[in-house]
This record gives sequence, C-alpha cells and structure tokens, in this order.
Amino acid sequence: MWLYTSAVGGGDVKSATFLLIAIGVAAVIGIVVLRRQPNALPKPDLSELPPASRNEIEQLEKLAESHEPKDLTELGKVYTIFGYYPEAEFVLRRAAQNDAEHYDTLFWWGAALDRLGDTAVAREKFISALDLAPSKELGSLHACI
Repeated sequence: MWLYTSAVGGGDVKSATFLLIAIGVAAVIGIVVLRRQPNALPKPDLSELPPASRNEIEQLEKLAESHEPKDLTELGKVYTIFGYYPEAEFVLRRAAQNDAEHYDTLFWWGAALDRLGDTAVAREKFISALDLAPSKELGSLHACI
C-alpha cells in the first residue's frame, strides 16, 4: 500500500484512478493495433543464391505481404524447393489459415513438415490434400507422395 500511495502523490485517489484508467486504455489500444497488423513473414537469408533466384524469391515475398493464400502458397512452395523449411512451414500454415480447402497449400505444407521431421502431421496434410484435390490432379499428387 505504501508504494501505491507514494506513486500517486500521497494517496490522491482521483489521480490514482485516472492513472489506472489511462494505463488500461493504452493497453487496450496497443492490443488492438497489434492484432490488426498481420505478423511479418519470415525471410530466409538468400545471399547464397544466384542473383536471378534471389530476385525472383524477393518478388514473391513482396507479393506474399498481401497475405493472400495464393501468394503465400506460391512463396511457401518456393521456400520448400530451395530448402527453407521453417520459413515454408510458417508461410504455408498462414496460407492454410486463410484458405484451409486448397489442396496445393496442404500438399506443400506437408512437404515442409516432412522435411522438418514432423512426419505424422505431414502425413495428415498429404491425406487432406488428396481428399481435396480434383481427380485430374490425383495422379501427380500420388506420384509425389
């Protein structure tokens, strides 16, 4: 109680109430602002890649900042192909959160999870991808799995 009364100038209850309300409002505003901003996408170190590949991936990263599932899936696919598995898993998980019914997203998410060693969850993603894929795509998915 001593700290409380000292902090508010000798026990002025109105000042303490105002201070607590101001802190509460600031916290709520901070939470709302943070929730409105989508998490930044992870970006792997591309310095070892040839300039043409690096430029293409950087263009895909810019497109994916829109958080459109199609763009996220394309970036996740490329990250998986180039071996950036943690970044691919993050991006593909985000794509699936925005569109859980796209078989291509689930397939590539499964591929990234498999390369990360999470084979049980990867298998679930592959099975879901097969369930959602149009019949004309099943052959190519089976060949990859």
